[in-house]
Amino acid sequence: MSWSAKLAKPLKPHDRAELRTLADARDYMLKLPDAIASRQVWLRVEDFLLDAAAGPTEGAIGNTTAQLDFALFTTYRLEV
Repeated sequence: MSWSAKLAKPLKPHDRAELRTLADARDYMLKLPDAIASRQVWLRVEDFLLDAAAGPTEGAIGNTTAQLDFALFTTYRLEV
């Protein structure tokens, strides 16, 4: 697995350090509360993330970044 691959673009979660690599995204997800991590949107990020780490192609990383961005957006919107 290649966790050091960079995301397609840096992402900035609310009140957290910027996510730049697959490893950053993995570490961020591992710290999510169970109530958030168990949401369907985050389960999809997990699938995309594992696929990108297993084969870090431009497409896989782009899809992972997009899904992660969407999960961060929807989570922040639900929390506000």
